[in-house]
Amino acid sequence: MFGGRKQSAPLVGDDVVVEAATRAGFRLDPTQLVAAQHLSGRDHLYLSGPVGRGKTWLVDTYLGALPPKWVRRLHWHEFGRDLDALIKDRGVEGALATITSDVRVLCFDELTVDDRADGIYVDAVIRRAIERDIRLIITSNHRPSDLMPHPLLHATFLPTIDFIETHCMAIELDGGTDYRTIRRPNARRDHGFAGGLWITVNGAPTQRVSQSTSVNGRTISVWDSTRDHLGVTFGEICGRPLGAADYLRLAHRYRSWTVSGVPGLATTDRQSARRFVHLVDILYDQEAELNIECALDRTEFAHCAALDPMSRARVTSRLSTLGESAAV
Repeated sequence: MFGGRKQSAPLVGDDVVVEAATRAGFRLDPTQLVAAQHLSGRDHLYLSGPVGRGKTWLVDTYLGALPPKWVRRLHWHEFGRDLDALIKDRGVEGALATITSDVRVLCFDELTVDDRADGIYVDAVIRRAIERDIRLIITSNHRPSDLMPHPLLHATFLPTIDFIETHCMAIELDGGTDYRTIRRPNARRDHGFAGGLWITVNGAPTQRVSQSTSVNGRTISVWDSTRDHLGVTFGEICGRPLGAADYLRLAHRYRSWTVSGVPGLATTDRQSARRFVHLVDILYDQEAELNIECALDRTEFAHCAALDPMSRARVTSRLSTLGESAAV
């Protein structure tokens, strides 16, 4: 989990990021170049923009050039779980001290704030980092002013938004291209999330032998849980009231997943559709391989009025990185 004295942020030349892009076979677009230049400086940064614009890749490259002991990375889906555990063990002050101890750079990945309690803790972590001269880097699909979008809660988060906008250099990345949807001819698809497949299934779903596994005290019916592979139906993994903590624990246990019987999101209920988006987010972030068995192709799949445009764009972008299998 999380591991102070004041530290100066280290410098990494922007050529590190440019050279990494060249080795990967692409050029940075103008907004990415601006972000790369600011990553090489000392400013606190808030990188926003639509899905697939390279925010995570840029930060991965920058942080990868630093000694690991200098960096603490908080991912939104894990932040709440780990913070809760720390607070139970050490209290609020002890938890905040642990998060910000002995690091020079604190990175908040994919910040999304839509709950008042989460907003309070995010505010505390951000203020503590900046007060201790720890370089803060935030990535988000949302501009600072769009955080905590609920109309009844937005006003409660305005002081935090103002603090972020005052102390962080805000850079919006949007060169107009979702780079996840571009398939480079020589790109390898043999590991992590993108090592999986979108399998278009014709006819009735295959009948499989039922097994079971458990997570956080709950039993889940699955059709495979051998070694590090989990085979489970959409109805079982998304149709039941499971949450991010459950998906995270399963993602740590099973590094390869196959979700069968996946319907078009327009034909399922709102909560199941949202759980599916959370599941994809978590498996993507955990770099777990995902295989989808669905009667629809990807162009038909994600149309769903229950999803906000940002969630729909994000899940579509992430699923576009999967390979494709001929219909079975």
